[in-house]
Amino acid sequence: MYPLLRKFLVIGIILLSIGMNITSSVAQHVEKSFLKTSSGHWLYVGGHGPGNYTRIQDAIDNASDGDIVYVYSGIYLGNIVINVSIDLIGENKYTTIIDENTDIEDPQLIEANIYIFTESVNISGFTIQNCSGGVGIFLTSGNVTIKGNVLYNNSHGIHFYGLLQSNVTISKNIISHNYCGIYPGICKNCNISENNIIDNDFGIRIYDAVSNTIYNN
Repeated sequence: MYPLLRKFLVIGIILLSIGMNITSSVAQHVEKSFLKTSSGHWLYVGGHGPGNYTRIQDAIDNASDGDIVYVYSGIYLGNIVINVSIDLIGENKYTTIIDENTDIEDPQLIEANIYIFTESVNISGFTIQNCSGGVGIFLTSGNVTIKGNVLYNNSHGIHFYGLLQSNVTISKNIISHNYCGIYPGICKNCNISENNIIDNDFGIRIYDAVSNTIYNN
């Protein structure tokens, strides 16, 4: 009996060690994508975990300020509205895809794959594509970070709208084959850096700017 018990204990320790290594590996992967420190809850979209959401919007609708919405690789429809302060993180920027959705629920909105209507939002790890009649990411608030994404084949890749936008960081994105890659319009204290901006009619188009940093694009 004791040798059998010892055998089960050894197997249990091995499985626990493997689980810890996998968790550590996932944590390290996500940590590289992290844009701010958050003590919020994690909500998962896609994948095979129990309780995972199938739609990004459903996860956002159930999120609170400070939460993290983590999206596994797959193709998801756009017209995603963000009105809580969250981190929206894709598993892989080439395989976690937000594609055009022509079924716009609110006719007053311009067509966009992602709308940001609040501050302290961070987006990383997605391909945002094919919004040929609108905008990849449309934002109306400041204190937003858009980092490490692919914005492809949209009318505008990233578009600011409304009042003077402050403290927006756009960095390390691949922005290609849009009519206009980045259209800040009016911006203050914004950082546009280390983006690869390719084959757009306009790369960066700014009408009025105060104390911005634009370099290494």
